[in-house]
Amino acid sequence: MPLGAALALGCSGDDSGGSATESTSTSTSTSTSGESTTDATTDASTTDGGTTAMDDGRADVVPGALACKMAMMSDPFPADQECLGYSYVGGALTVTHGNGAFNCCVKTIEIASAVSDAAIELWPSEGPDFDPCLCTCAFDVDYVISDLAVGIYTITMHGLYVPEKDPPLTATVDLAMTPIGQLCAPRSGMPWG
Repeated sequence: MPLGAALALGCSGDDSGGSATESTSTSTSTSTSGESTTDATTDASTTDGGTTAMDDGRADVVPGALACKMAMMSDPFPADQECLGYSYVGGALTVTHGNGAFNCCVKTIEIASAVSDAAIELWPSEGPDFDPCLCTCAFDVDYVISDLAVGIYTITMHGLYVPEKDPPLTATVDLAMTPIGQLCAPRSGMPWG
């Protein structure tokens, strides 16, 4: 999974992330070294802007090295937008969180999900094993949902650090008619603006 191909490092004094409470489930994370870890005993249910994430264990982070994106011309995601690219192949939906904002010093990214017959909600979060910096940075992170039936889903990415006035990153997609696509939402804060 190629990571790191665009957007300048953005610094912001706002280090407020979601709060966490514990629930039992499975989560997968990816780290700066590219290692993937699974924790089957505890998983965080996060609160992000009033939306609670209850992890059903359906989504996993695709292992790969995390890297803050640097300004380059070949980025498929507009620098002032948070994006969600998707590809549905053989019952697996791969979701790329393009220009997802995370603390610059994050070492692992985790994902919580809720998948139903008509909706897919994703809540990325920063792993607990790092000393936060006073900046946010854009990352591209891939998640996969296996054993997903073809159908029409409303996909929502509950990104971190999204300014309250900005629109949600959500769209309804028909995986039978459009198995590959991308949607983006404009962002006004750092690291986007």
